[in-house]
Amino acid sequence: EIKVVSAKEMSFDKKSNASATRLIGDVTFSHDDAYMYCDSAWLLKDNNSLEAYGDVKIEHGDSLPAN
Repeated sequence: EIKVVSAKEMSFDKKSNASATRLIGDVTFSHDDAYMYCDSAWLLKDNNSLEAYGDVKIEHGDSLPAN
């Protein structure tokens, strides 16, 4: 499961998609031993996925960050 670690803003639009969460500003997600950082994102809980935008970086375990 994808987990939200942090975000400056979080909003929901129940009219368009009740399972979608909009995250804005220094967004951090975690999944198992991986972390993803981005400027903003949509988290889609119904299929456990996300769409990340902006300065996207991924860190997995002890590997180097992927840009």
